[in-house]
Amino acid sequence: MAAVAVFLISRQTIFQSAPGAMLRRVGLYFTYSLSVVLLASVAIRYVAQYLPMLCGDLGVVTPSAAVIAATAKLIMTPPQLFMNFLAARLTSESKFRIAGEPT
Repeated sequence: MAAVAVFLISRQTIFQSAPGAMLRRVGLYFTYSLSVVLLASVAIRYVAQYLPMLCGDLGVVTPSAAVIAATAKLIMTPPQLFMNFLAARLTSESKFRIAGEPT
């Protein structure tokens, strides 16, 4: 729900919101957000598995599991935020054609 709230606020304050199809826009962004959370969770697992090997290759002492998990999250967050911005902008500014409406 927080993602939907941020989407609605940013739609009004940041992006040039296209008219109409609000329910469709919210549904698309919610589905996108859910998908990204699930995919990022899987990706973080693989990044966290790779980091100890990278530390060994670099000759660095392998950090604790908590530090590895936090580092994996830090690696994944910036691209995720950038993708969220692009998805919110695309969803906000796209003009959806409604059935029966003249083109």
